[in-house]
Amino acid sequence: MHLQPRQAAKLNRVVGYGGVALIVAWSLLALAAYAAVEAAVGWMAGMGAADGLIAWFAQIAAPLDGPLIAIVWLVGVAILGVVTVLIRRLTSAAT
Repeated sequence: MHLQPRQAAKLNRVVGYGGVALIVAWSLLALAAYAAVEAAVGWMAGMGAADGLIAWFAQIAAPLDGPLIAIVWLVGVAILGVVTVLIRRLTSAAT
């Protein structure tokens, strides 16, 4: 693929903006997941008569939900960053 310098610069810009947009979307998805898990844990904790699997899940999820979602978010951001850098290098090498 042989691109003109202007085309390569535009493609590089689009890839960069796309990478930023993907990271923002991934971050919003992580925030929504955190809010949903917090709401579910709060709802289950509010059930006074809950026992069995529901109570066990609420006890396990309450201290672990924040760090677990943060780790998944960080891994996702790292993967998106690496993919963006690789695509930028491939498009800049195609000129």
